[in-house]
This record gives sequence, C-alpha cells and structure tokens, in this order.
Amino acid sequence: KYDEFQSACRTLASMSSSGRTEASIFLFGLLIHNADNIIQKTAIVEALFHVQTKQAADLLFRELRLTVSSNSTRKYINSILKTLKHFPLELIEEGFDELLNDKKWSYRMKMKFREIVEFVEHENWELSSL
Repeated sequence: KYDEFQSACRTLASMSSSGRTEASIFLFGLLIHNADNIIQKTAIVEALFHVQTKQAADLLFRELRLTVSSNSTRKYINSILKTLKHFPLELIEEGFDELLNDKKWSYRMKMKFREIVEFVEHENWELSSL
C-alpha cells in the first residue's frame, strides 16, 4: 500500500514538472491531509523535490516549524531539508533565515540550515559563472 502511495506522489510530481501545475495542489493537499502520518508525509516531501515553487517551499518550511524535533521525526526533517537543498536560493533564503532565528532549533540543526544555504549559494555561483 505504501508503494502505491509513493508511486502516486511521484506521478503527481512528474505531472507538475511537466507543466500540469494543478498536480502540485494535490500534493500540497495530501501533505496537509496526512498531518498525522509521518511515513506518507515523507513520500509527499520527496515528491515535492520536483515542485520547486514558492508555495512548495513555504509549505515545507511550515512543516519544519510545526514538527517537533525528536528521534522519531529525524528522518522526516532530513527529507524536508534534502528537498529544500535543491530549491533555488531565492525560494529558500528567507525561510532558512527565519529558522536560524528560531530558538526551537539546536545549534547542530542550525549548522545544517547554514550548510544548505551555503551549498545552494555555491551552486548558484557556479551556474552563474558558466
């Protein structure tokens, strides 16, 4: 059953990245609808990797703000960060700035946030110098 759910999320992501932007709305809705199912939310977050829009970034940062950091949520939080790491800088910079100023996050997590921003800045620099 999970494999079917994951496949459906990938299909929606593929449709969205092929220009069917309405498919991303279904992914957004699924993320909210599955608020209590971290396993399904992880599949949705992984699919959002292909939906690099301001709305997707805002939704992922919302998830980070709402998720309590613990051993049981570590994989989920890491999947969100992995997805955001591939978004354009202009879509994630403000969200990471807010997280860096949030006392909720440990020093270690804030270091991860900084590393992601630096990685994306470096990627942008390399692309602009081509």
